[in-house]
Amino acid sequence: RDANDDGVAESRESLLTFKTSAEYPHNGIGVMTFAPDGSLVFGIGENFGADYELIGTDGSAQIGSGEGGNLFTCTRDGKNLRRIATGFWNPFGVTYDALGRLWTVDNDPDASPPCRLLHVIETGDYGFQFRFGRSGTSPLQSWNGTLPGTLPQVGGTGEAPCAVLPYGDRLLVTSWGDNRIEAHQIRDAGGRWQSSFETLVQGDALFRPVDLAVAADGSIYISDWVDRSY
Repeated sequence: RDANDDGVAESRESLLTFKTSAEYPHNGIGVMTFAPDGSLVFGIGENFGADYELIGTDGSAQIGSGEGGNLFTCTRDGKNLRRIATGFWNPFGVTYDALGRLWTVDNDPDASPPCRLLHVIETGDYGFQFRFGRSGTSPLQSWNGTLPGTLPQVGGTGEAPCAVLPYGDRLLVTSWGDNRIEAHQIRDAGGRWQSSFETLVQGDALFRPVDLAVAADGSIYISDWVDRSY
């Protein structure tokens, strides 16, 4: 909180506490956004399958071990924590469009490309569980709704998608691994959404787009990792 508007925060408080033995930050708590109703939505990756406990300010908690990544929601003050959906590898980018639909990009199965653009449905399962291996090649895992009870992808994306952003009638996706920004056109495929994309920006090996934002005049700002090194 910045009480006197001097650009320096005088205090901070923890809204959520994430307890786990896993230490790799890439697949821990990551992206967040606000839902149309003002609640906070955020994602956690597969966390190397380690045990975890996620605790809100009111004591509400979620525990897990061995499953895939999840999307959770809570109030702006960290209360009423609950899980929205599961079965992701790492929901690295998440956003709502103007119609209130929730989208995420799944970054990124080790041995089972392509990465995925997903339409997130409340209580949905998108097919990945770490307990069956991190590579994503187990027949007990599903990347496109092939197992009963799992939901399909909207479409494939480039390697290592990091952000998804509604822009006009398309969804823009950053591909860190393929050095590009994609524009995905969504179409109704009868009970599900499907997409096709065109490359909006293509860079060389030193273009590693990560996040996107839209300015008031409609222009797009891009954050660029530049170097492949972690």
